This record gives sequence, C-alpha cells and structure tokens, in this order.
Amino acid sequence: MTRELSFTAVIAAADAEHITAQAHLSLDRTLFGSRCGSGKFFAFPGKHAVNDLIQLHLKLHTVKQG
Repeated sequence: MTRELSFTAVIAAADAEHITAQAHLSLDRTLFGSRCGSGKFFAFPGKHAVNDLIQLHLKLHTVKQG
C-alpha cells in the first residue's frame, strides 16, 4: 500500500560540494495496512500488542552536481 507523505526537512550545505538533509516524522502503521497486534483493531492483543506509531529519523548526505 502506498500513501502520499509530506514532512518538513532541514537542509544545509556542509561545504561547496556537500549537502545534508534531516527530518523527523511519525507514521501510523495502520494507515499502511499493518494491523497485526494493533489495539485499534483487536480488543485484547495481550502480550502481542504493537505500538501503532512509528518514529522515523531520516538523514541524507549527498554531493552537489553541476
């Protein structure tokens, strides 16, 4: 399953050739079809309960071209 995402990222030039981007976002895994162990869909998941919220910290390093 795919969904469109949008989030804010901080972009910085480390020097004349390198760029770094960084972002932090939270996703609800159930919106992507992952329901196993979710308290939203199962009344008593017991010890198999899984948090629906996933935290992502993205960091990208790249080299400028052109």
